[in-house]
Amino acid sequence: KTNTCEPACGAGETCVKGECKLGNISAKVVQSVARGGDKTTITLSRGTSHKVSPGMKGKVSGVGSFSITSCTPYRCTAVLNAPISKLGAKNRATIYR
Repeated sequence: KTNTCEPACGAGETCVKGECKLGNISAKVVQSVARGGDKTTITLSRGTSHKVSPGMKGKVSGVGSFSITSCTPYRCTAVLNAPISKLGAKNRATIYR
């Protein structure tokens, strides 16, 4: 079996073992608010119009993982499992599909 998809995969999809899969979504942390303890509320630069929804998980590179709690069409809010002091200037996030 060849590694091609029929019909061809759509935008943002990759052919993996004959199946179309959506790739991860990159985002920026546009706001962060300390929640106390080892948690931080972050706002991400992606929303429902980017096929992101509450319950999805991801990570901020070099900081920690997060879980998305709510979304609007162009922004999502998530709880980051790290203190705001660890976030610093790091603003690159990956949302897993």
